[in-house]
Amino acid sequence: MTRLRNLAKELKGQVKDASWVKPENIHLTLRFLGEISAESAAEAADTLKAAAKGHAPFMLKTGGVAGFPNRNRPRILCLKIEESGALKELHEDIETA
Repeated sequence: MTRLRNLAKELKGQVKDASWVKPENIHLTLRFLGEISAESAAEAADTLKAAAKGHAPFMLKTGGVAGFPNRNRPRILCLKIEESGALKELHEDIETA
């Protein structure tokens, strides 16, 4: 998380007029659910907790920075994550659940 904070600090000096996510709101999206009801969100949270329960903590290795809709005029910046066996297994269990 420290590396992410340092990268954000560095980018803030280079990207003007941007709004930045607070460090505690940085997240990794493994499965986008879209707009769902509060009831469905509670059910999804329980399902995801059960899917993740058998996985031990693991480290993520970061890659480059990507921008959407494109790198020249990004509205969103994201940090690429290198694929790992542990991440792939977690993603597969989430998809199955």
